[in-house]
Amino acid sequence: MLIKDKLRKETTPKRVFSVLKLVKLYNGKIKKEDVYNLIQPLKIVEKQDEVKRVVKFSIEENFIKENIDGKLELVIDKEILNIIKSFRSFCSENIFKNMQEESLFFNITSEILSKDLTFYEVKSFENIANYLENKEVDKEFILGWRYWAEFIGFGKVLNSQFLINPYERIMERIINNIQYNENNYKINKFISIIKEECPEFKITINNNEIGLSLTVALRTLEAIGVIKIHNIKDSTEVWRLYYSAIDKLEVTDIEILRENCNE
Repeated sequence: MLIKDKLRKETTPKRVFSVLKLVKLYNGKIKKEDVYNLIQPLKIVEKQDEVKRVVKFSIEENFIKENIDGKLELVIDKEILNIIKSFRSFCSENIFKNMQEESLFFNITSEILSKDLTFYEVKSFENIANYLENKEVDKEFILGWRYWAEFIGFGKVLNSQFLINPYERIMERIINNIQYNENNYKINKFISIIKEECPEFKITINNNEIGLSLTVALRTLEAIGVIKIHNIKDSTEVWRLYYSAIDKLEVTDIEILRENCNE
């Protein structure tokens, strides 16, 4: 999965999920035009542009494909579509996996995650596009990006702002990942796992300094009782969370409180 550079606001995760559920129901027995008419009947709407864009996006992302008879069939496992939570987990696992090239979605996500407190002062999605250093992005892309960024777990859409807090991303890819079943991690090891599972955080980690977005995520996970941040004296591994003039915190170890984790 590699979200294309021409992301549109119509192709939201929930709309994509709805189209995929419909294809699952009639797997290999339904044409694109049938999907258009079932979701946006011309008796009700004048145009079917929105559903057409969602179907096109779903094909481009290799969720579905047209077979030799022109019928739509699933490419992904049908079990992924049982509930939207499992679809979310699938997208979270695969969105930046085995990247042969960096997409605009990846680059914009990485840049936004690397920002400091000034990002929270940006009051509209059009202004976000102007605020970013990457000039390939426009308002239309950001309007599409916001829903997928929220779905993957990078933060929340609140009115005309995007509030960065990627604790759900860390929860999904690391805390609840059976591959990482230890209860205690030295901070160096924990950060290396983050870089491996979530490469979009790499530019927010500089030497032994942890940027704002990842700091917010770790502090949120501690606040809800999922992890405990330790600063053990005389440790040889010391990292620093993002801090203001009155708040500075060093961290040496991360403890996972498994009894409070949601599987």
